[in-house]
Order: sequence, then structure tokens, then C-alpha cells
Amino acid sequence: MNPDYVLYVLDQTDETLRTVIIEDFHRMHAICYRELANMAARRFGVPGCDGKTEVVALSLFLDHPRVFEFAWAIYSYTASYANISQHWLQRHYARTGHETAANLEAELQSYFAAQGRGDECRLHVYDEPDELVISVLHGSHLRTIACLVGHEVTVNQFRLACEDVLIYDKPRALLSVKVSTPRDREYYVHCFARLILGDEALADHPERDQVYTLQPLQTDGLRWATDGKVIGLEMVKGTMKPHEPGHPVLIVEGDKQDWLDPSRGQLVEAKLRFTITEDDREKKVTFNIHPPCVTDLVKKRHADVISDCLREKGVLQR
Repeated sequence: MNPDYVLYVLDQTDETLRTVIIEDFHRMHAICYRELANMAARRFGVPGCDGKTEVVALSLFLDHPRVFEFAWAIYSYTASYANISQHWLQRHYARTGHETAANLEAELQSYFAAQGRGDECRLHVYDEPDELVISVLHGSHLRTIACLVGHEVTVNQFRLACEDVLIYDKPRALLSVKVSTPRDREYYVHCFARLILGDEALADHPERDQVYTLQPLQTDGLRWATDGKVIGLEMVKGTMKPHEPGHPVLIVEGDKQDWLDPSRGQLVEAKLRFTITEDDREKKVTFNIHPPCVTDLVKKRHADVISDCLREKGVLQR
């Protein structure tokens, strides 16, 4: 594609259409992140999936819109600044027929409309043998902004578009949720358990959120991550909650790691850095864990390798 010709066409286009076209190009560029376009094409058997990422992204946009929307959902999930909450829901299957998806969309639409976030709600469901991905596009509360037009002040209202993503790992029965607010997260978990898994009581199970614990870091130290692809581990920063009520939390960094002694308190949050070896090269992956169920690890490269190591050592319990 000739960039000069694209700019020429945009110059000849009215402003409204130009904005839409530029947004489409932005989305195509976004799914080139970590070659998500290639991943999505490969997953759904699209020809030419191993080609140049930009070409594959354009092909998905033009000829495979459903696959394109899947790649966009994964981009929204992995590139988000938000942490991901994970919830153990016990069931290794999910029902996602047309009627179930329609019921879920109708319920979510009513939920957001009742909160004054608009009537628009779009649902995309991708059901794979080992994984279920659901993306939900909905509005925010109306926002007001005052603008100066010449000598006059005009007040405009607008509604931001929000995209939430739910990914259900069927073998592990683990639901990962990317949302903006704790209230939405809780609603999604209950709604998912009732409509997709067929039993809302799963969302109230006492062990639902027991996914991570940092206790092994305190009892075994940081020397255990030395096998396989994981060749090193360091704690960049940790938060210790003292046992004695009323005492301030302790921030543990660098050379203060001897403060991890369990007698000092409980480690309640940790920022870890793993060193991974791949193709004779060392790569560092930094992520946060906030027990019992919040992390950004699942958005990182090599998340599967690190998760296997954390599971072996008891930090990841599911």
C-alpha cells in the first residue's frame, strides 16, 4: 500500500469519513502488536497466516471481520493498563449456543442501561476447545466538556466506548476478567456462572478467588526459580502487612529482601522479575501479583512458562 496515495485519498475525503477510516487503520496497526494478527489467522485457519503482520492484519479487516474482531479483543486484553482478575469456577465446560449468547447480551445491555451507560451493547463470542473468549463493547456514563467556539462557550456531551474481555480457560476452569470497576467484575462473574456454566452458586464458592499466594516466597525465598527456561527471579518490590494491628505496611525493595521473614508480617503484594532463556538469549519479564486473584502476568510474553513455574512452587494454586 502506497502511503502517499492513502494520504491523497484522505485529503479528498470529508472529515467524518476520514475519522472513520483513520480509526480503522489504527485498529489494523494495533493488532500487529506481538503479531496478534498472525496468531488469530493461524488459530482460525486463515490462508497466509505466516505472512507479514501488516498484510495479514489488512486481510483480516477486509475478508475475515470475525477473526479481525477476535484479534482486536486479544489486543484490548493484553495491551490494557488494567490488571486482570482471575476466578476459579470449577466447571471444565461452557455452553455458548446462539440462544445463550443472545441472553447474555440482553442481560448485559439491561445492566449497563440501568446504570445510565447507554443502550448500546455488542457481544462477540469465540468458543474454542480449550478456551472461551467473550468481548463486550458498551458505553460509559455521559461526560460533559465545555469548548470555546470563537467567542462562545458550547457544552458538548459524549459517551466513551469501553471494551471488557472475559477469557475462560476450560482445562483449568479459570475465568480471567478485564474490566474497569470491581462492581462490573463481580457482575460479570455471577452472570458468567449462571448463563454460561449453568450454576450461579459457583460464583459464591468460598475458594473462587483463591488463585495466588505469596507464602512460598516468604518460606522458600527467591532461589527456587532456576530450572528449565526460568533461570532467575528477583523481587523488585513487595508490600508487607505487619502482624500487629495499627502498624504501617512495609515496602520491601532490593537489599531489604531479608525483611521477607514471616515473623515480620505477611507479604500481600509483589512485583517480580523473571529471567527467561529463549534461543540462547535472556529475556526479563516483570509483573505484579496481588493475592488472592489479581495479576498482570497473563498479559505478558512467556506467561505460560512463568505460570508453570509458579504453579510448581505453589504460588499459582490453579
